[in-house]
Amino acid sequence: MVDGVPIKNQNNILKMNYKKVEKIDVVNLNYFIETYSLGNILNIITRNGDMSSFDFDKRLFRQEHSGYSPEYLFNCPNYSVDSIRNSRIPDFRNLLYWNPTVKFDGNGKSEISFYTSDEATKYMVVVEGINNNGIFERRQIPIEVREE
Repeated sequence: MVDGVPIKNQNNILKMNYKKVEKIDVVNLNYFIETYSLGNILNIITRNGDMSSFDFDKRLFRQEHSGYSPEYLFNCPNYSVDSIRNSRIPDFRNLLYWNPTVKFDGNGKSEISFYTSDEATKYMVVVEGINNNGIFERRQIPIEVREE
């Protein structure tokens, strides 16, 4: 075990950085949890106690995020202006719109409009927010942009 977590492949323990090990506990008797016999136990305690000295496939673990993103100005092209609409520079954005402060009317409705990129493809509109009860909500709406 490493920091109290069972490790099935003992060869991975040999790959650990020994400088990060605080102590090693050895139970040289059969160890039981209720009716289950675990046999002898070798428990390695690391200095941080969080298995940080052990290499894992990071996709297996929940990722830590900083929380809500700070508000910032999202710049996107305004194609209602002729000079921008007629520009020869292609628009291949993959983030089409972002707005952290959508305002709702008294009926809880809001209208949002945005310009797509020049790529005719399928997009996923993701709407996330926190409702009046403090519950996080998320909806995904697929859209498709076709050439005219």
